[in-house]
Amino acid sequence: MLLSNECSCSEVGGHFRKAEIEMRKYGRTLPLTFRGMRMLTERGIRTADKLKEEYKVIESHPRTIQKILGLQTPEDVSTYFDLPKNINQHELDSAFLIIAGIYYFNNDFIEFGDIEEGIIILPKC
Repeated sequence: MLLSNECSCSEVGGHFRKAEIEMRKYGRTLPLTFRGMRMLTERGIRTADKLKEEYKVIESHPRTIQKILGLQTPEDVSTYFDLPKNINQHELDSAFLIIAGIYYFNNDFIEFGDIEEGIIILPKC
């Protein structure tokens, strides 16, 4: 999949899908078509496609989860579970995504986007 301004991943066209546009009220998101984000997005799509063969896969956004829940530090995340002392940003992002999954399975989430472009799941506050 090649993500570009004309990418079929965006019904509205341009750099953003409907989901990213809708969730802007919670903060900024980076365009999927930016070089670094494009590589990350394409890797995520490949991984999700493999996982979908056996599991339910949802998409979320770590930075927005952090903002919605007011989790400023790794210590704040400890209200959900224990984290290693020297956690890096990628591991912390994974923790935020696990939290989104907990909210999803408890049916306490909000949904952005549409099925054609993709749905982003975030915790409901």
